[in-house]
Amino acid sequence: MHLVHKVCKVAIPGRVRRLKIASDEIMRKVAQEMIELSTLPLAMMLAQAILLLGSISIQTVAAQNASAALPVVDLGYELYRASSLNTTTGYYEFSDLRYAAPPTGNLRWKAPVAPSQNRTAIQDSNRAARTCPQSNPSWQEITEQWLPDYVKNGTIPSNLNLTGSGAFAAPGATETEDCLFLDVVVPKTIFDRAQNSSQTLSPVLVWIHGGGFVAGSKTFFGSPISLVQHSQNETSDGVVYVSLNYRLGFLGFLGGPTFIRDGLPNVAFYDQRLALQWIQDNIHLFGGDKNQVTVMGESGGGGSIMHQITAFNGQAPSLFKRAVIQSPAWFPYRPAYKQEAACLKFFQALNVNSLSGARNATSAEVIAANSAVVALAAYSNANIGPVIDGTFITRDPKVLLENGQFDKSLNIMVSHTSDEGLIFVPPITNDTGYATFLRGFFEAASQPILDYIETLYPAVFNGSYGYHDQIGRAALTVSEGMFVCNTITLNEVFNDETLITLSSTNVILADAIQDYATSYAMNGIPKTKVVGVPEFVVTGATAEMMSISSSGIVITNEGQGAIDRCRFWQLALQY
Repeated sequence: MHLVHKVCKVAIPGRVRRLKIASDEIMRKVAQEMIELSTLPLAMMLAQAILLLGSISIQTVAAQNASAALPVVDLGYELYRASSLNTTTGYYEFSDLRYAAPPTGNLRWKAPVAPSQNRTAIQDSNRAARTCPQSNPSWQEITEQWLPDYVKNGTIPSNLNLTGSGAFAAPGATETEDCLFLDVVVPKTIFDRAQNSSQTLSPVLVWIHGGGFVAGSKTFFGSPISLVQHSQNETSDGVVYVSLNYRLGFLGFLGGPTFIRDGLPNVAFYDQRLALQWIQDNIHLFGGDKNQVTVMGESGGGGSIMHQITAFNGQAPSLFKRAVIQSPAWFPYRPAYKQEAACLKFFQALNVNSLSGARNATSAEVIAANSAVVALAAYSNANIGPVIDGTFITRDPKVLLENGQFDKSLNIMVSHTSDEGLIFVPPITNDTGYATFLRGFFEAASQPILDYIETLYPAVFNGSYGYHDQIGRAALTVSEGMFVCNTITLNEVFNDETLITLSSTNVILADAIQDYATSYAMNGIPKTKVVGVPEFVVTGATAEMMSISSSGIVITNEGQGAIDRCRFWQLALQY
């Protein structure tokens, strides 16, 4: 099995630079991570494996506190003291800075509002990092049973239990509805310069986490210190790093006819937008330049960025200058009747029959109901996610991008990982299973569209289509329909500019990738200091890329088959 993490597309007008670093071992590494991290949500396991192995690896650095000397930042509405100063690396960390009022009670399922003023005391930001309420589908238990064996040797355990327990974990100690906070990590030199009224400000790198829109947090992958270090050199003090929380699951993406009478769909995207506005308004206080903001996200985080780029029919500014979009994805939009069914199921779990009743429920009740209904999702689904609401999301972002309805002022880097669909497909073995899977995954698609998808991915297992069995067939369908074609569309609409594709299991290439991402955030030009890893080269305005593997460096591309199949997915006829 071969996994290729296609990590970065960089928009540089008139040039095409593509790089692919491939490793035949990464799927085994991912399987190992799954086994070792079996208590984690499956989608996040894969994301963590990718981030730690080859992309933006984030390493934890122990903080060394100097409480008496920690600075205080005046945000106008509140005063915040830094949580720590790492005296070894020279970074201030500000944890849990409030960017919105608590989205509780009557503010549930409404657009986030600015925090109220509270200047009576200095807020110490050294408490345990808050996370938004989250859950995971119990079908992931089934996937954890068969996928490691399938990845390693192509087999499925004979004693596989295909019935998920429906169980869900109790809320974590840091889970709370009052979760709309962000973190800032800033080199001391940058912060001190800002306090001295310097006009020299530094670029900002913003992390939007993934997790299938039902899980994840601003701190899930640990400390960003390694990433910030890669942005520093003899001529630069580096970047200011920001990570943010946003509402998840039924608290962030409720929809359906009953809900929209008094509720706002996709409130999580409004959370992200308010956090980005907070950065515009406040990041200068930490030494950051609001005009040099790069957002970076993986999976649901990458999908979030695509929705931000095309928000409001592409008529609203994106509040950032550059984007590093890794494996952008979201579950297929559900039809209105499915949204309604999920909404009513959530109300039933709460023992209420209206949105006002849900707003009157306690936090403990709402958190438990969210966990329960997400856990009961059908295989390959999460019961909840972004919906086309006619306002923030008017159509599939791919359609809006193809129609030119997006923020054209941006530069981007894009990535995806091959075989990414594996974590979403059941262990099917025949054509009937494949057809059943399609009907469940693309819930809004008509039968003629489902039949056409079967012709795009026929039951031909000689390798000519890139798969050798029904599982691989379904995985490629999901990979292209949910991930690959998002990146190809971005590549096309940004003038076939620059694509880097890479995956790695070694520290050297991980260092190179961090260099590429941070130098891109600094000045829009991806570079690396790693010896033996090439600088980007111009390869032409086609689907070409530079492929780096143990066998050498070659020019390759996505393949005409994938590009042709993406013509279908770009039309979004499955909705």
